[in-house]
Amino acid sequence: MDFTCIRICEDGIVVTQNSEVVESSPGVGILRDNQVVTGIEAVAQQFHLPQYTFKRFWKELNQKPLPNRNKNIRHNADLAYIHLKGLLQDVETKGLVVATVPSEYSQMEVSTLAGIFESLNVSLTAIVDANVASLAAWAPKGEYSVLEMYPQHATISSLMVDSKVQLCKVEVVENLGWVHLSQKIADYVVAKFLEQTRFSPFHEAENEKNLNNQLDGIFHQAKTAGSFQISISHDGTPYTARLKSSEISELCIKALENILVGINRSENNILLSEKVASLPGLEEALNEFAVLDKSS
Repeated sequence: MDFTCIRICEDGIVVTQNSEVVESSPGVGILRDNQVVTGIEAVAQQFHLPQYTFKRFWKELNQKPLPNRNKNIRHNADLAYIHLKGLLQDVETKGLVVATVPSEYSQMEVSTLAGIFESLNVSLTAIVDANVASLAAWAPKGEYSVLEMYPQHATISSLMVDSKVQLCKVEVVENLGWVHLSQKIADYVVAKFLEQTRFSPFHEAENEKNLNNQLDGIFHQAKTAGSFQISISHDGTPYTARLKSSEISELCIKALENILVGINRSENNILLSEKVASLPGLEEALNEFAVLDKSS
């Protein structure tokens, strides 16, 4: 039997069918006048239209009025509806169709999501907690702490695996997401450019976008090399700065400590989302951990 899984969180939507990814879309929306743009197209425009950009409509799936609302898009639930509708128009949902949601979703948010699927005429088999579903596939008996990082927040989910998997507690850490950590690293990089070249990538939107596009590579290189260079061109002139991996790791560890203080590192099995696991300096903060594979 065909099996479709629609994974939803603040990052956006990922649709898998029989364990193969068939569609995905980042959770970004731009609402301007009577037009709405979501997904990849919205990501491409967000640096030029920050005042019209929304990134938390899947995190805060509610009907609180938006500041830039119009007659068609009034609140986050409307934005989520448009985002999901645009993604699913190219997906044939048949057989078992399951939606997975973050552990911090309230019953009201789950109900709102169910209503969105009903409005789209998508027959759901179930809406399940993503962490409960993931651990049910493989985890031995015991207590588990799952640390996840989203664009605007992080979560610490405590679960118990026995005869069944039970979600015991969820702590949401606001203002400690991927965006906030990336901004700290971007500020560090800009300081290095100013120190070494007297050029600031923050002076123009295009240069700032160029820097942000390199952040994933910066995190990766900080885990694999002692130091490395990055370059940004401005008006045809390339500017290069050398970065120290130890300094980047120190910034990440300080951020991680604010998350790790909420768990018992000596007793719990610690599972990390791929985002958290990708941070440099992680091995210094944790002696033992595993990466939670959402495809499970």
